[in-house]
Amino acid sequence: MNIYNFVLRNLVRRKSRLVLTLSGIIIGVSSLIILLLITSGLEMEIKDKAGNLGGNLIVTPKGWCAYEQINVLLGEHLPEQILMSDIDKISNVDGITNIAPYLTESTAINNNPITVVGVIPDVMRVVKKWDITKGEFINDSGFSAIIGSGLVKQFNLSVGQEIKIRGNQFTITGVLTETGTQDDITIFIPLKTAQQVYEVQNKVSFASLTIDDVSNLKLYSTKIKDVANVDVISDKELVDSALSIIATVKTTVQLITFIAIITSILAIMNTMMTAVYERKKEIGILRSIGAKKGFIFKAFILESIFIGFIGGITGIVFGYLAAIFVMPYLSSELSITSSTQTFNFLSTPTMLGVIGMAIIISIVASLYPSFKAFRLSPMEAMNHE
Repeated sequence: MNIYNFVLRNLVRRKSRLVLTLSGIIIGVSSLIILLLITSGLEMEIKDKAGNLGGNLIVTPKGWCAYEQINVLLGEHLPEQILMSDIDKISNVDGITNIAPYLTESTAINNNPITVVGVIPDVMRVVKKWDITKGEFINDSGFSAIIGSGLVKQFNLSVGQEIKIRGNQFTITGVLTETGTQDDITIFIPLKTAQQVYEVQNKVSFASLTIDDVSNLKLYSTKIKDVANVDVISDKELVDSALSIIATVKTTVQLITFIAIITSILAIMNTMMTAVYERKKEIGILRSIGAKKGFIFKAFILESIFIGFIGGITGIVFGYLAAIFVMPYLSSELSITSSTQTFNFLSTPTMLGVIGMAIIISIVASLYPSFKAFRLSPMEAMNHE
C-alpha cells in the first residue's frame, strides 16, 4: 500500500476535523507573522523619523521622560519650556554647526487634528534639505505656511489657499516635496509667528543640533548642559527610547503567540489521539495483512507533517492579511504615521523558518499518538468495537 495515498485519504475523509486541527496552527503562525511584520515596520519607521530630525543631538527641557522624548519623533504637541535665550547660548558653543528650534503645536482641518510646527525657514532648508514642489518657501515672519504633500491629497489644499490656525488666516505659499515622513502631514509656519499665535513668546519645544565631530557626543552634551538649563539626548538614545515602547507591544504579541502555539499542540494531539482510537480496527486490519509497525508510525507522522505544512503556509497568508489591516490602526493609535505606509515583506529564510516551526510543532504534538498507534497489536486492534 502506498503510504502517501493512505495518509491523504485519511485526511480528506475527515475534513471538518482537519479544519479544526489546522485552525490551531494557523492562529499561532498568524500571530507570529503579525508580530514580525508590525514590529519590523514600526522599528523601521521610528528609525526613519529619527533621521528626519536633521541633527545628531536633541535638546529637550529638563526632566522629560521617555514618552515625552518619543513625542519628538511622533510630531506630537509638546510643552514650550526651552527659552530662546538658552537656544542662543547653545548656538555659541564651539563645534555646533546648526541648531534648529521647533515649536510643536496643533490645529484642525475639517475637525481632523493636524500638527503645526514653528520653524526658522533658512535653518530648515539647510538642516532638512527641503525642496518645494509647488510655490515658494515661507519667510522668517508673517502669516504664511508651507504644507506637506500628504495634506494636499487629504484635504485637497493648494498654493494660495488660506487655512485657519487658532483664529488666524494663513496663506499656503508652498508644498513640500514628498518625504515619506511626518513632514508630509504637517503644517510649517515661521517660528516667530507661531510663538505669537500660540502666546508662547521666546520659548520653543525642543531643538535639534548638528555637530562637527559625532564621535564626541558626550563632550558636546556636557558643554551644552553647562551653558543652558536643558537636557540633551542623542538621536540614537531617542530611537532606543521609542523602540523600548515598541518592545512592550512585541512582548504582548509574543505571549499571545505562545498561548496559540500551546493551543495548537493540544488540538493536534487531541485530534491524533481521536484518530488512533477511531481507526483501531483499521490499524488492526493493516497489521493483519502485513503492514509493519513502522508503516503505521510513519503514516501518523506524515499526517502531522502535512498538517504543519498546510497550517504554516495558510498562517503566513492570514498573518499578512491581518497585518495589512492592523498596521495602519496600530500606527494611528501610537501616532507613528506618515503619508505613506511602509510594509516590509519577510525574507524567504524567515518564512521557511516559520513553516518549519509549524511542522515541528505538529510533529511534536503527534509523537505520543503515533507511539500509541505503533504499539497496538493486531489482536487488540481487531477486537476494538
